Amino acid sequence: MRTLLCSALIGLFLAPVVHGNPLADGIATATGLGTADPGMARNRVHGKMLARRAAVADAQRALLEVVQGVRITSGTTVKDAQLESDVIANRVKGLLRNYFTLSENLTEEEGTWLAEVTLGICVSRTAPPCKNSPTINEAVFDQLKRTVPSGLYRSSATPETSFSGLVVDLTESDFVPLLDARLVDGSGKELYGPGHYKGRGGDWLHWARSVEQAERNHEVVGSTPLVVKATTSPGEPGIALGDADAEQVFAADAGSQFLAEGRVILVTN
Repeated sequence: MRTLLCSALIGLFLAPVVHGNPLADGIATATGLGTADPGMARNRVHGKMLARRAAVADAQRALLEVVQGVRITSGTTVKDAQLESDVIANRVKGLLRNYFTLSENLTEEEGTWLAEVTLGICVSRTAPPCKNSPTINEAVFDQLKRTVPSGLYRSSATPETSFSGLVVDLTESDFVPLLDARLVDGSGKELYGPGHYKGRGGDWLHWARSVEQAERNHEVVGSTPLVVKATTSPGEPGIALGDADAEQVFAADAGSQFLAEGRVILVTN
């Protein structure tokens, strides 16, 4: 009864709207809608306030669902990780308290106020509003499993210094973005995973919707990235390179050390 009364006082909730792909966009967003009950509003200003408050509460609920649904591995979501780790649970709660408003709109409809508010939280620091903000990547990064040395890829290839970063083209596969997406060769030896990254903020993976978009992102991969095609590998970790591409990536990184700086962009549909 108390919950129903609180909702009535705040306003009426409508169906929230969820946007895009949080990993590809760098921001998890959701839009909430709310309208004030005219009988609860003392005046027009109070009606606006109640409608906006309802919209924000609606967006917060939807944003929680978006964040908890972000995949960490192919079989684990942020929600699963929260149940298994108090560290991740507390960090995600902190992120949700740091939401920000991306847009809001207030209109009068049939004698009452309708509010629409879009909220966001940062997945990575790629998005402009997130350059100095805590992120979902950061919340889970140090909890990701590190591959033991015997599971890492090794090659005697001559170091190559021509490349400033790595673009992995997954557009011909059915790969779905996740926070723990590792690169392996055909035998499953890891070329790139969280243990390779030595940079700031847990942004060891970045995303793009086309190879051209990735190549233009000089801030991440520099002006001369190496571009390779990859396929979806059965089971974890999910991204497999051909033997020749694996050797070229290893040689390029041996010469330029771009993996340690997280200069990697994965391209998905």
